[in-house]
Amino acid sequence: MSTRRSFLKHVVALGATYGLMLPRIGYALTFPRLAARNLMREDVALPAGFSGSRNVVFVVFARSQQEDVDTWEKPLAALKASQGSSLQSWQATVMGDIGKTLRAIVEGAMRGIIKSDEARARYLLLYGDKPELLAGFGSPREDEILVLLLDGSGDELWRAAGVWSADAEAGLRAALAAS
Repeated sequence: MSTRRSFLKHVVALGATYGLMLPRIGYALTFPRLAARNLMREDVALPAGFSGSRNVVFVVFARSQQEDVDTWEKPLAALKASQGSSLQSWQATVMGDIGKTLRAIVEGAMRGIIKSDEARARYLLLYGDKPELLAGFGSPREDEILVLLLDGSGDELWRAAGVWSADAEAGLRAALAAS
């Protein structure tokens, strides 16, 4: 990763840490190239696997943060209704490096909770070295979710951290309007 790109990732991550909605900085930050697994038991190469021309991705670090993602549900549904099928949403949960047996147990439990095949396809599990995974996202704080807007190539258009707020939604709307 170039020094400039690394610096910009840290600036954006720092902004998200303090709840700042930073505009796109003229140099696209890109979602890290990762191998993920969805709850349909399919391997998904990211960011290529994001199917929308614009994608809202919730990066989650702990099970308890599902409530934080849920705060975005109604506002995101309204945005998706106004944007049409070009806007897709995803949840990517950072699992870290866990063994295959534990993976099977976790995936089975999650499949038991999430019944819809459409939702299962959009629920992504990120396995691997956790510090390396976090570095790919600009080393965000793990105590709050990361909310990203990506274009169809995986370039980051906007980022925020934490639960829904009117300011965060306004930032997302502005980024959608500009893209």
